[in-house]
This record gives sequence, C-alpha cells and structure tokens, in this order.
Amino acid sequence: DTIAAGGAAVNETIIQLAHPKLPFGGVGNSGLGKAHGYAGFLAFSNEKSVLKQRIGRTGIKTMYPPYTSRVKQLISWLLKYL
Repeated sequence: DTIAAGGAAVNETIIQLAHPKLPFGGVGNSGLGKAHGYAGFLAFSNEKSVLKQRIGRTGIKTMYPPYTSRVKQLISWLLKYL
C-alpha cells in the first residue's frame, strides 16, 4: 500500500536527478538524505549565529560595574518589565 522512497519518477527517470531544484535522495539506510535544491541546502547546512558590531559601539562598558546613575536607572526600568 505504501512505499518509503526519497522520490519517484515516471518514464523519464533521469530528469529527477538532473533537475537542480528537485530534492534528490533516499530515505533510511539508502542515502544521506536530500540533495539538490533548497531541501539539499537545508540538509547540508549547519546554521550559525554571526554578530557584527561596529568599533566603538559595543556598549560593553555599560554592562560592568561601576555603574553610572544613568545605567542604574536603565536597569531599574528594565527590571520592572521582567
């Protein structure tokens, strides 16, 4: 009644492999998963975070004591909403 497969093609079977936007791959022990197209991109991607800060704009000094009165006010204000 059902077939576990990574894809199926009727007649022109090579077209499925050759089409760059169609995911191609097996399921279970028959393959590495999907390749080609957006599904392949997701399968072989390892998402990472990247933070870019401009020089002089880090705000690091405000995170460590001694706190200025302005930073203390900001912390008090933020704590009201947590």
